[in-house]
Amino acid sequence: MQLSCPAGEGGPVRKSMVLLAVVVPVSALLLGACGSSSGTSSTSSAPGVETGVVWLCRPGVAPDPCDGSLATTVVPATGPRTVQQPGPSPGSGFDCFYIYPTVSTQTTANANLEIQSTEIGAAASQAAPFSSVCRVYAPMYRQRTVGSISAGLADDPAADAVAYSSLLAGWTDYLAHDNDGRPVVFIGHSQGAAMLIRLLEGQVDDDPALRNRMVSAIIAGGNVAVPTGADVGSTFHHLPLCTSSAEDGCVIAYSTFPG
Repeated sequence: MQLSCPAGEGGPVRKSMVLLAVVVPVSALLLGACGSSSGTSSTSSAPGVETGVVWLCRPGVAPDPCDGSLATTVVPATGPRTVQQPGPSPGSGFDCFYIYPTVSTQTTANANLEIQSTEIGAAASQAAPFSSVCRVYAPMYRQRTVGSISAGLADDPAADAVAYSSLLAGWTDYLAHDNDGRPVVFIGHSQGAAMLIRLLEGQVDDDPALRNRMVSAIIAGGNVAVPTGADVGSTFHHLPLCTSSAEDGCVIAYSTFPG
């Protein structure tokens, strides 16, 4: 499958090339929503406004928690530690669309669109490493809060609908103003994984043009079902599971559990 990038974005590329590159930063999703940063990014609406779109991460807007230092300490089983200094790729022909996990400690069922340290920390630890291979976009969304989730995920479908509607507004805004036909890596963790599954079901799975732009979908902590012996079906009608690092247009889904 070949997809041509817009002029100035590096010319024709194979989407599978970036799939190999994004496998490395996947480990960042296991770090959880830790750390902190200073500064926020927003467009369309000021932080805290309940309508419009607020961007947690978006190229060209500063400060941006997805555009910080990528210095990484490598701790081998034996031998000395080393520090790697990968650089961002602002001219990449690929985009990453990131949906952060459950982090909001607000006291309502749904968070508002105010960017707080919890969302900044999640983006810095989970999404920023992907900026070495793609341009990261992360909309704020009115997610179910920590308190709401602890009371039971299935207890409030109305709150779930509010969260998804808010995320969908960010996706629609991104397509209209930022994508320009570039290939996309989708990334979601925890509640972000659930939102991503719903977004892929409703917006990408049945749309051939958008399926052709999808490099991969990394669904960490989410459940994707397929029939026994098959790599597609059930959750998605057209998006298959990835079975090798050479594939593109496919889904990576996994969960981890404490031992």
